Amino acid sequence: MTEAIARWREALAPECVLTDRAALALTERATFAADRRIAAILLPRGVEEVRAIARIAAQTGHPVYPVSRGRNWGLGSRLPAADGCALVDLSGLDRILDYDETFGTLTVEPGVSFARAAAFLTRKNSAFFCSVPGGSPHGSLIGNALERGAGDGPYGDRAAHIAALEVVLSTGEMVRTGFDRFENASTAKLARAGAGPSLVELFCQSNFGIVTRATIWLARRPAAWRGVQWRVASTAALAPVIDTLRGLLQSGALFAHGVTFWNSYKLAARAGRYPWTLMQGRTPLSLRSRYGSEVWHTSASIHAASEPIAKAVLAHVRGALRPHALEWKEARMEELAEGDQALAQPGNPAGANVASVYWRKKTPAPAVEDADPDRDRCGVIWLCPALPLEGALAAPILAELERRIHAHGFEPNLGMNPVSPRVLDVYASLMYDRDTAGEDERALRCHDELLHWLIAEGHLPSRLGIQSMRMLPPAADDSDAVLGRIKRAFDPRGVIAPGRYLP
Repeated sequence: MTEAIARWREALAPECVLTDRAALALTERATFAADRRIAAILLPRGVEEVRAIARIAAQTGHPVYPVSRGRNWGLGSRLPAADGCALVDLSGLDRILDYDETFGTLTVEPGVSFARAAAFLTRKNSAFFCSVPGGSPHGSLIGNALERGAGDGPYGDRAAHIAALEVVLSTGEMVRTGFDRFENASTAKLARAGAGPSLVELFCQSNFGIVTRATIWLARRPAAWRGVQWRVASTAALAPVIDTLRGLLQSGALFAHGVTFWNSYKLAARAGRYPWTLMQGRTPLSLRSRYGSEVWHTSASIHAASEPIAKAVLAHVRGALRPHALEWKEARMEELAEGDQALAQPGNPAGANVASVYWRKKTPAPAVEDADPDRDRCGVIWLCPALPLEGALAAPILAELERRIHAHGFEPNLGMNPVSPRVLDVYASLMYDRDTAGEDERALRCHDELLHWLIAEGHLPSRLGIQSMRMLPPAADDSDAVLGRIKRAFDPRGVIAPGRYLP
C-alpha cells in the first residue's frame, strides 16, 4: 500500500491522493452497516490519470474501486464491495464531450449528473430528454446505466441505451466498444455492437474495467402526453392488472418503464415522515390493521406523436384497465398543477423520492439539494427481485414480501415497474433509523432472509448491494468459470473492484 500511494502521488497532484483518516472516515459510511476500510481516495482529473492509477494498481497489486458520483444509496453508496481498496472517485471527470441534436445523443464522462445533463438539454432547447431515475438528481448518468439502473420514459432501460464506451483496463490499456474502436466510424455513437463480438454488456455490473466515457441515447420529447393514475384495492387485486398490462405492453399501447406501481407505504414515505405521534412511538405501521386496507397506487404515461394518437391510445388503455381500478384519473400536462407538471415532465430529475429515505428519522428531511442519507444515518436497504410479468405469480410473491417485512418490524415499502413486456422489476426498501439501537442488525437479518427465500423460489435479483454480492447461487453451467477467465484476461491481478459481482 505504501508503494502504491507514493506512486499515485507522483502520477496525480498530491492533493488528489487523500489518506487522512478523518477524510476517509467521511467516506466509509452507507445507509446500512458495512464494515469497510478505505486505504486512500484518488481524485483523477482526466483519463490519462485514470490509466496511471490502473497501471500502478496492477503493478503493486493494490486494489482500487471506481465510483462515478457515489450515490448508490440502498445498495452500498460509494463503499467498495471488498475491504482495503483505494477509492477512485471519478466525479472530477465531468465534461459533456459531444451532443448531437439530429440523432439525440449525449457523450459524457462519469462525473456528469442527471441534473447537469437536464440543464444542458434545456439550454439547448433540445427536442430530446434523458431518462432519469427517481433518486438523487446528482447521480451519475454513466454510473446508473452501468449498474442497470431503471429510469422513466421510453429509454428507461438505461443500460440498453448506451454506446461507444471508453474503458481503461488494469493493464493501462484502453478499449472502445462497438464501431468506436475504428477511426472516423460514422455510426460510432449510433450503434451499440458494431461489427464482431460486442463488449458493451461486459462492462455493466462487472469489475472488468473503469469506464471513462459513454454515449447516452436520448428519447424524443412527445408531441402529446397523457398521464393516468388509478388505485388498486389490494395486493391480490394486482393480478388481473398485471396481466392486462402485459397485453398493453406487448401491443405497444404502453411502453416498458412507463408504468409504475407503488404500495401505500411507499407513497406515504415519499409524502412525509413516519407518524410517530399517531403511533405513540411504536413501529411498524400497519395500514391494514389501522384502516382495513393497503391500496396500491399506479400510474402510466402515454407519449404520442400527435394529439389524435394520444387520445386514441388513452381510450384503448382506459377500456382495458379502468374495470380493475378503484379510482381513475387522467390528465394532459397543461392540466396538472405546477408542481405536478415539474414531476411529470419527461427528463426532469426532480429527486422527489429522496425524502422517502428519511421516513423513520425523527427530524424532517432536508431539501433535495442538501440530502445526504449516508451523513444523516438514514437506514435504507434495497432488494431488487425480477419476476415474470404474470399476475398469478407476482401477486402472491408481493403479498409474501409484505408479510415477511412486517414480521421483521418494518413497513413493506414496495414499488415495481414492468421493464419489458415480460419482466417485472420489484424494488423493496427496508427503511429505518440507523441511530436506533439494533435496527441495523435487524434490517440486515430481514434482507438476508428475504433474499435467500426469493432465490430459493427462483426469483433472482436484478441488482445487488455490496453486502449481498456473494449471495447469488453458483451457476448451473460453466458461466462462472468462463467469466472468471474473462476477468483474468482484462484484469490479470484482480485489482479492479474485487468482490463486485465477480470475485
